[in-house]
Amino acid sequence: NEMNDLRIDEVAMSHPEYQMFAQSEGASSPNNSVKASIKVVESIIHTGQLELREFKKEIELLRQEIYSMKKLLENQNSENIKILLPTINSDFERLINNINMQKHENAMLQRQINELNQEKSIMQQQIMAFYSRIQVLEEQVGM
Repeated sequence: NEMNDLRIDEVAMSHPEYQMFAQSEGASSPNNSVKASIKVVESIIHTGQLELREFKKEIELLRQEIYSMKKLLENQNSENIKILLPTINSDFERLINNINMQKHENAMLQRQINELNQEKSIMQQQIMAFYSRIQVLEEQVGM
């Protein structure tokens, strides 16, 4: 506790207000020293209270600014959604239509491939039959 008292006295005596009081009142006596210390402490408390009020005002202003910025961003987001949503929906519908058209075209091409494969298979069978027939005819003719 004595250490704290000494520390307070050191702070108080080094404070400019103590220096002014000591010069005007004559701080040589213990009473004047205590009065000066009390005056300095009161001044420090008063200054701290003023600064605290200023900080609280600044905090409130910053909170209001944050709230205003939040509202502005919310409004801008809402506006962006209103502007972009129709375009997004339209693009999405076109995408779905294009996908469906591509699926239809793919199915049609697959059917054509299957038909061509069947025709190819039939033609290969016919060619094989014709080769067999040619061999039979060549044997009959004697070639």
